[in-house]
Amino acid sequence: VVDDEIGQMASAFRRMIDYLSGLSVAADNIASGDLTVRVEPVSERDQLGKSFSQMAINLTDVVGKVRVSLAI
Repeated sequence: VVDDEIGQMASAFRRMIDYLSGLSVAADNIASGDLTVRVEPVSERDQLGKSFSQMAINLTDVVGKVRVSLAI
């Protein structure tokens, strides 16, 4: 790994691609109905990660409420 500005930028792009690939897998799983997916934001500033995490939590809550209302 080159430790100059270009190497650092390449490393940052690889981390970003890995991060976005992970979110893509999570989105595919959620879209397929797997609400057990948990996304952990990588930092306090990770708004996309926070949104994915909250989306999965909210969907799980909605599905749970629908199940309860159908059981009555």
